[in-house]
Amino acid sequence: MALSLHIYAAANDAKVSHFRDHDGRHEIDFIIHRGDEEAIGIEVKLKSAITDHDVRHLLWLKKSLPNHIVDLVVINTGTHAYRRQDGVAVIPLALLTA
Repeated sequence: MALSLHIYAAANDAKVSHFRDHDGRHEIDFIIHRGDEEAIGIEVKLKSAITDHDVRHLLWLKKSLPNHIVDLVVINTGTHAYRRQDGVAVIPLALLTA
């Protein structure tokens, strides 16, 4: 997964990073960013059903950096892509590797 994200990011002149705050309360698996202007927060969950608990760190990131986060994504093992009511996109891993 990480290698694929690095390849996709490089093809779009972007970089991939990871975030964890100093006390470990918030962690984001991947942040794809292009300079200081725009970024996408990504979480990876090895399950098919995504809950509010699974997106809490992504929503915190958006609230913390509202002018920089352009999208939030959860990559999971489900079979359908959809966008949750809170705006988080849920994308099955199989769609990214097909």
